Amino acid sequence: MPENLSPAENSPLCGLVVIFHPNDTVRENLRAMVRECGRVIVVDNGSEADWRESLRSMASIEVMANAGNVGLAAALNQGMRRAAEQGFSWVLAFDQDSQPGPDFSQALFATWRTHPEASRVAVVGANICETIEGGREHRWLCPHPWLPGAFTKTPLRGRDLPSVTMAITSGSLFRLADFAVVGPFAEEFFIDYVDTDYCLRCRAAGRLIAVSSAARLAHSFGARDRRRWCGLTFVPTNHSPRRHYYIARNRLAMIRRHGLKHVHWLLFDLVTAGLLLVRVLAVEERKMTKLQAMIRGTIDGLRGRLGECPPGWFE
Repeated sequence: MPENLSPAENSPLCGLVVIFHPNDTVRENLRAMVRECGRVIVVDNGSEADWRESLRSMASIEVMANAGNVGLAAALNQGMRRAAEQGFSWVLAFDQDSQPGPDFSQALFATWRTHPEASRVAVVGANICETIEGGREHRWLCPHPWLPGAFTKTPLRGRDLPSVTMAITSGSLFRLADFAVVGPFAEEFFIDYVDTDYCLRCRAAGRLIAVSSAARLAHSFGARDRRRWCGLTFVPTNHSPRRHYYIARNRLAMIRRHGLKHVHWLLFDLVTAGLLLVRVLAVEERKMTKLQAMIRGTIDGLRGRLGECPPGWFE
């Protein structure tokens, strides 16, 4: 994008990615992010010093180094505030293992620019192309059009979606003016539900979450693979036990904060929790350790405990 200006309104655009113990594919992903954004802020959550130095040597990249892992939400907030300090109006966030396709940022801005209520759009999500064998068509959570409190999952099928319930952080375009009003990402969550919480707060504030069909993002939800069990095909995330702890714990906080305001999301999340448990017990490894992590997370969630999972748990 020439001169780092968005085609929407000549507003500066900045990329943002949080790095945590990256692998060798991250450099290629970062080059694609620079291509789309012009400038990228990298918030490093305690990676090795040689990695940070190698990233600093890359053109158009600024590295903000944390001494340790401060969590995804805190790192995103650091990057958002840095972008605002430097006068950027828009932030395009990525995970380190995501790669944007050609003309990615232009497609996001085109969705925003042509939206019938563009002034209310706080987030524009990307068309997620999962990187497991065969690919999977992502479907987006929306309130059911005629059944109050129910939900539906809607595919893109070549068209933009003007309003969905939530979008993942990676590949999403954030307007910093709305970030200032809605508030920062929930640092007490540390990692899971950070993007969902932000999107639900946007909706509660009268903002919209849109999705661009033309903005294609190669992304994986965990270490997915395909597995068979009792004649059924499962595509588990294979998250670590610690991630299952965070998911179970933060779910309780999310229900308390948003359940009554977004009933369709609550119903969806409860169904998702049940399916997650089935997948773990049916086809994933370390079943009992993950189940213990879920139970401990649920107990801590009921107690209202948040923050980082203590080191050494569920290793």
